Amino acid sequence: MRTSVVIPVFNGADRLAQAVASVRPELREGDEIVVVDDGSTDGTPDLIRSLGGDIVALRQDNAGPAAARNRGLRAATGEAIAFLDHDDLWTAGRQEVLRAALEADAEIAVAMGRTVVVNDTSVPVAPDDPRRALTHRPWHLGSLLVRRWAFDWIGPFREDLIQAEDGDWYMRAREAGLRFAAVDHDTTLYRLHTTNLTRDVQGARDGLMACLKSALDRRRGR
Repeated sequence: MRTSVVIPVFNGADRLAQAVASVRPELREGDEIVVVDDGSTDGTPDLIRSLGGDIVALRQDNAGPAAARNRGLRAATGEAIAFLDHDDLWTAGRQEVLRAALEADAEIAVAMGRTVVVNDTSVPVAPDDPRRALTHRPWHLGSLLVRRWAFDWIGPFREDLIQAEDGDWYMRAREAGLRFAAVDHDTTLYRLHTTNLTRDVQGARDGLMACLKSALDRRRGR
């Protein structure tokens, strides 16, 4: 099962190389890394060129995380799709356990592990930090391995959502009856820092409310 790893990045010259370095040990022969530069204005383009010829490098005008992920999806050639934000990290063995869950049952569309919220030096955050809620959120994209046909069936991410586009896709997938497999493994380190998009609490709430409204509208046949 060939995997395409899609990494969207915007002004991520300070962390992208670490993200890619965490992915490479997890790949099998034939897997690929697709980096989508979402209109960066820092040194990200030069950094991407320095990462090596095995990187599938794409660039677009700034359009947001969902549009960048969709661009990566269109370019991806693998039978399975994985995601990693440029400022996060994969854990050792992540791909092995998620891939095994998919290979064990052809009807499983999505394998998902756990996300661990850490600080910028990869130390788990304090128990009272509200963003630890990510560890209990089943749709965090960095913790998923998704069969490509699931996106062909459900569709891409909503590009009108700046946040919670992953939650919207997860809800649509659940409504469509896709089968998920939960794996007892820490698969992703979500790093907290001063420029996290999730620091915009109101934006996160607005995105979640938009997801819930769309889900209710679908149930009502609107």
